[in-house]
Amino acid sequence: MPRLHPTAGLLGLIVWAAPVAAQVRCDAPYTAAADSIQEMVNRLGLGGAALVVRREGKPICERYYGSWGPETTVPLVSSAKWMSAAGILALTDDGTLALDDSAGKYLEYFRKGDKRAITLRYLLSHRSGLPDYSPCMFQPEMPRDECARQIAEKSKMRHAPGAAFAYGGAGFTVAGRMAEVAAGQRWVEIFAARIAQPLGLKQTGYGNEPNALLSEGQPYSSPTDYITFLEMILHGGMHAGRRVLSERAVAEMTRVQTQGAAVAASPREHPAYGLGCWIDLADSTGKGIVITSPGGGGFLPWVDREHGIVGVIAVKDRLERTGATSGAVLRLVREAAQRATVSRQP
Repeated sequence: MPRLHPTAGLLGLIVWAAPVAAQVRCDAPYTAAADSIQEMVNRLGLGGAALVVRREGKPICERYYGSWGPETTVPLVSSAKWMSAAGILALTDDGTLALDDSAGKYLEYFRKGDKRAITLRYLLSHRSGLPDYSPCMFQPEMPRDECARQIAEKSKMRHAPGAAFAYGGAGFTVAGRMAEVAAGQRWVEIFAARIAQPLGLKQTGYGNEPNALLSEGQPYSSPTDYITFLEMILHGGMHAGRRVLSERAVAEMTRVQTQGAAVAASPREHPAYGLGCWIDLADSTGKGIVITSPGGGGFLPWVDREHGIVGVIAVKDRLERTGATSGAVLRLVREAAQRATVSRQP
């Protein structure tokens, strides 16, 4: 599996005394993964962490370290992109938006020059040509419309829309404003009605500021909530017998959208990206097999379709310090699942 790399929006370091893991459940083949998290917690002096892994809907390893538990909320940083993309794709399911709608269809300040060709698909796959970030993104009390306008009017294009991949957050601010205009609701209302409430998420949110970031920063969730979201993705948009996203939306989100695009800026050497998530492993058609969305604070969610696994590593540190261990944990879980699959074969 490709090595995980750091993403933008890193958090400051917070250090506590080394904790001990709370034993919830961890099947023998996966204890090496849990032990790796314990070693990282001790080595880095973290105040808490969590590892939650489920296979085919059943818990196979669930451990909490220090004072953390299933409902501990953690800053998502870039892991928010996956949830944000899901909320926007829910609007494509009911026809409120379409992935190939231009930004200018909803935002008049995107109807000029080369920005006219920017689409929602390009915004969610980092191919819009917009700069990585804009100062207005980090002014939460600013109206989102004003921030999107500044991105349109004050920024220079890095490349033609669709031509290259350049990882960043500005595109998600514009996509969020498109969603608000199309739906006639604030982003927090869109996400609550279409994702949080149908999934029963109780510890997930973006804050209540008018310009709350969709791409990083203050969005938060818990291991329990995020694993519920991942199971919905694994099951093609279904949760508890109810459809949250269409199969088409989930398939589009988790398919490589960057094939053939040049690389203008990326934290990964060979980026393969869907809509709001990285495709770590894909089949020959570009369908995501292993899908991740690591955050700069160390939060790491993943889906392994081949083995029916969803997982969350929750920490609060810096991804460049935790990423090597997290990548090793993903490999250990995948290898254990592969051995279990082989052992069950006649």
